Amino acid sequence: MRLAPSIASLVLASVACAQDPVVQFGSASPVGSNQPTRISTIGTPRIGDSSFTLQLDCAQPNSNAFLLLSSNHDSFTVQGLEFLIELGPDAVCLGPIPVDADGVAEYALPIDPNDSLLGTQLVAQWVSQNADSPSGLEATRAVRVTVGQPEFRAVLATRVEVQLRDSSGVLDTASIAPLTEGLASSGSSLAVRADGRVAVVGLSRAMVSSELRWIAVGDSELTEVGTTEVEVNAVQIAFHPVTGNLFTYSGLAGLGPTPFTVREFDGDPDSPTFMSEIDSIAVLGGLGQRMDISPSGDRLIVSSGFSFQVIDTEPGSPTEGQVLLTRELGALRAFAAVSPAGDTFFGLPPFSTDIEETDIETGLLISSTPLSDGLSIAGSLCRTPAGEIAAVRIPSTELAFFEPFACGDAEVVTTLPAANGFGSQSGVSFSLDGSTVFGVAGPDLVEIDRASGVSSSTPTGLVDLVTGIAVR
Repeated sequence: MRLAPSIASLVLASVACAQDPVVQFGSASPVGSNQPTRISTIGTPRIGDSSFTLQLDCAQPNSNAFLLLSSNHDSFTVQGLEFLIELGPDAVCLGPIPVDADGVAEYALPIDPNDSLLGTQLVAQWVSQNADSPSGLEATRAVRVTVGQPEFRAVLATRVEVQLRDSSGVLDTASIAPLTEGLASSGSSLAVRADGRVAVVGLSRAMVSSELRWIAVGDSELTEVGTTEVEVNAVQIAFHPVTGNLFTYSGLAGLGPTPFTVREFDGDPDSPTFMSEIDSIAVLGGLGQRMDISPSGDRLIVSSGFSFQVIDTEPGSPTEGQVLLTRELGALRAFAAVSPAGDTFFGLPPFSTDIEETDIETGLLISSTPLSDGLSIAGSLCRTPAGEIAAVRIPSTELAFFEPFACGDAEVVTTLPAANGFGSQSGVSFSLDGSTVFGVAGPDLVEIDRASGVSSSTPTGLVDLVTGIAVR
């Protein structure tokens, strides 16, 4: 049996982010460093982007660094350093690369204007000299990069249609209606592959079987290519960051533990059968279902108001597709996002002021950190490209960013379009450098600059509730 994924959600306005083309994972090492080194990207991993660059920050000034590159991730530790790339015939170590007086190093990786590169993946990690480290070296987190389309696109989903918009937020093509004619939907969810080639809408109908709609995303058009029926009325969907396969988490929502099913679909858009189902696995569900995948793609977490389960989703693992752990929950913790290291998950409980962090291996609550004095009726959590957790809270409509390892120092953006409930149903998405936040407030597509907090709005003309947004 195989299994694997990423996310977006639906029940009780629980929304998580789809997997981004740039995502950080793992932890800097050695553990306990006063100022860990950081990896970041300049430019965008798009076909034809000659400016794309990998950057190192906070390194020891006037030292040397090495850039590790591979097509996949791994995890092994040597003298306190955790290496996060897979050693193999395609692994490369570049360097030494000089670190300047400000502790910064850069390495340019221009992307050719070649369509065959679409979907290509690269895992990168910096290792640099540090005289204070026991090994004389220190390492950053890793970053996974997926090469996408040459142009920026925003995909929006409602309960009745999907829209494709250009970088100005303007409608780029005629919208499509993903509902079977004559049937009303009680909700929908959206997932878009990291390379932007395929979008999937999960349609949920009260007390009626639900369905998945497969949509091919072109340069300026959306083409519906297939439908898969799901025999229940709560659907969440997510793409695996490594394989591109789709995972669904579906079952009959209720007030008690009920059987749910996690399904895996072939993620190859060029396959003759296009997204055919590979396998399924039974799990425990119930009220407030959610799921997320670790940024490295090795664990899928499915959670409800009563339990959470950990499923092995690492490609090629001996236990791939198996439930590794089941824990009962004493209270609804509103699971929403797995930490970059993949060892904890975060929740935004309803009617609370706190962000809660839970240990995946033990199921124990690690911390509870207040974001503000106002109660949150609902909200959403997701990861930024840099690995921070972003929280949107309702009705106070507060957008906060925090490092998973120091969430008490949350950076809060307060200049949000509160009256329209920014991100209340759709969640938020980000530019690839994480500097711009995209969300929907009422009928408008809203962009917020993180540095200034200034927002701008583009009318969408949508008359129905936006339930999903993805920027690619």
